[in-house]
Amino acid sequence: MKKIKIGSWIFIGLIVGTLAGIIAKSAPAPLQPTILDFVEQIKPLGGLFNRIIFMVVVPIVFCSLVSGIASMGGGKISAVGAKYYKLAAVMVAASIVIAFTLVTIVKPGKNASEIVNAAPAIAELQKQPILQTIVEFVPSNPFEAIVNANKGGLIPIMVFAAFIGFSLAGRPNDSILRKVNDEILAVSIRVVDFAMFIAPISITILIFTTIVTTGFDRMASLMSYVGVLLGALAIQQCVVFSAVLISVKKSPLKFWSDAREVIATALATASSAVTTPVAMRVAEEKLGMKPDVSRVVLTLGVTGAKTATSMFQVIAVLFVAQMANVELTLTHYALLSLTAFVSGIVTAGIPSAAIPVIAGLMATVSVPAELIGLIVSVDRILDMFRTAVNVNGNLVIAEAIAGKAPTKPATKSRTSKRKR
Repeated sequence: MKKIKIGSWIFIGLIVGTLAGIIAKSAPAPLQPTILDFVEQIKPLGGLFNRIIFMVVVPIVFCSLVSGIASMGGGKISAVGAKYYKLAAVMVAASIVIAFTLVTIVKPGKNASEIVNAAPAIAELQKQPILQTIVEFVPSNPFEAIVNANKGGLIPIMVFAAFIGFSLAGRPNDSILRKVNDEILAVSIRVVDFAMFIAPISITILIFTTIVTTGFDRMASLMSYVGVLLGALAIQQCVVFSAVLISVKKSPLKFWSDAREVIATALATASSAVTTPVAMRVAEEKLGMKPDVSRVVLTLGVTGAKTATSMFQVIAVLFVAQMANVELTLTHYALLSLTAFVSGIVTAGIPSAAIPVIAGLMATVSVPAELIGLIVSVDRILDMFRTAVNVNGNLVIAEAIAGKAPTKPATKSRTSKRKR
């Protein structure tokens, strides 16, 4: 008998929680006090997943950023690598603009009814000048920043990690500090795996208690959130990526047709790491790219150019902010944009790290992070499409760089002329 995957269990939990919530909400009025009392008793279990995730926010964000920056290799970045990061920066920036635009226009969380009082945190952030806010991103005491991570201190930790990462970039890959960093990251990811193991139960309870206490507004907003994220991914794929391909005189339709095996693998596995070897083979055999370009770019792509991940972070945080009626300031938008941009460029490509990063982002911009369970409940399906867009983006960058690189025949002709 085939074992049911955790993603399927989460989806089942979403359905069970929704149906149970609808039945409880429709129960006769005399039973409602008993139901509400039951909800209050089991509600803490719905937050267990969130607490475990928050437990590893700091090590995952810190260690993944250190690993991503250190892997860039200091002075080892080749000409191809330099071109890759330039194009990656442009494409990630485009993805963030698309995400902000769609969420602002559609407002997927506008139907939600719960109001969370985040005014004190917002007012405190508005009191100080913008330059003071920027300066305070550099932590004078990293340990204090770690303690305050879940209260809005994520950015200082990322700055500290950036300093450590750049300092380790010139060190050997087998240096003790890099090994320790990678081991801590691996252990933290195992903790997230455990959290995902209990996620179906936690999410079932969360959905059930949410519907009973707040009605169906949140569930309608959740479907709207799914539509906005899929729409943003479609725009990135069909407009941004196609524009890059056309700029190097490649037909987008033929390119996607030749790369269909990569797209299918990404959708089936929801893993960039698993899909990358397939992408390398397709890039050389079907797309005709030179190995010295495609292999470098697609290897860098395991940790970089996560355009869909940046979109996901922005849309998820803004969606929950709208659900909770939290009015974000210009400073909040700047913090969110900066964090999503950095994550899209250099964060280590570990799928499980996305949820803790978003949880930390929510705390940073005064958004109630306890609602992240709603995001997780539909994330397995969305993760498939995010992976496909992330991998496709790196294929497009490889094609753009390969299309501008000198061809081998031209090199041979110049060599033959010298011999004559």
